[in-house]
Amino acid sequence: TAPPWPLPVCVRWLQGGLTASAPERCTLLDGPSGELTLASDAPDGPDAMIDAMIGACPVVIANAGAAGYYRVRYDVASAARLRASLFLLTPAERLGLGADTAALVAAGALAPDAALATAGALLARGSDHDRVAALHVLARLDRFVEPGAAAAWRRWRAAALPGVPALIGPPREP
Repeated sequence: TAPPWPLPVCVRWLQGGLTASAPERCTLLDGPSGELTLASDAPDGPDAMIDAMIGACPVVIANAGAAGYYRVRYDVASAARLRASLFLLTPAERLGLGADTAALVAAGALAPDAALATAGALLARGSDHDRVAALHVLARLDRFVEPGAAAAWRRWRAAALPGVPALIGPPREP
């Protein structure tokens, strides 16, 4: 269904050594789907370089700056590229990725193993922002923990998030 009002959507794309100042494009989505061209038709200049990168499977951040009020669900390949390129995302984008992943798990729209892969990639970065993003995801995975594994899950969470186990509490009942 169409959004009840026009929805501004901004994306960024990254390739190789590009920094957080990578190109960004925005559009206004006024229907159930839309299209956003990531490169112009310019034959030369910066957009020609962007055209070449698009063909090389860039990392696409579908909520640039995590400023949009929408959720993003990446396909398997895009999610894997995003996890491998977390160092190129801004702290806000990594927090947004964690929040989107948590929401998708809660809605049953993302498999727990995919969510755990995202949480693990965030935890591996080691920053406080990334730990908070991972916390969002891990808290939603509680409902998938078998009763006999609850104690092990709590220990793993406490070890993965030192100093914050009290914030996330025991696993929730399904």
